[in-house]
Amino acid sequence: MLIAIEAKDDGISLVMRDPTGSGEQLAFTGRTAEVNGVRYISLTPADSKLLGGGDVKIGYLIFRYEAAGETYKVWALDTAAVAKAIESGKLKGTVTGSGTDTTPKVSASADEVAAFLSTDEGQAAFKNTEPSDVLILTRATP
Repeated sequence: MLIAIEAKDDGISLVMRDPTGSGEQLAFTGRTAEVNGVRYISLTPADSKLLGGGDVKIGYLIFRYEAAGETYKVWALDTAAVAKAIESGKLKGTVTGSGTDTTPKVSASADEVAAFLSTDEGQAAFKNTEPSDVLILTRATP
């Protein structure tokens, strides 16, 4: 997958393209933030139908990232950890489904999310145990 990131006045634009030239792409708008020295990016699909949203507006996806030499390491939030935080009252939101079909929806404000991410529990939500859970991005030259 080829990823192009462009700075915009109100955040960033991120487009993922199929490297085979098929024309398939996924577009997102987003923002970056730093909380206690840890960098995050939140992305919202540009198309509301993306990711199965249909006519329902999809919220945002949060990732933690860090520079590692010539690459970036990226971690996604663990939905089970987010669901646990919501169910225990540490993060505002709702949880639907169960088991592997659990869907947490965060309704907390940006400041409340930042406060949660500042906790050990918030950081642990990004610590996946499998090496395949870390996405490694490397700059490609045309």
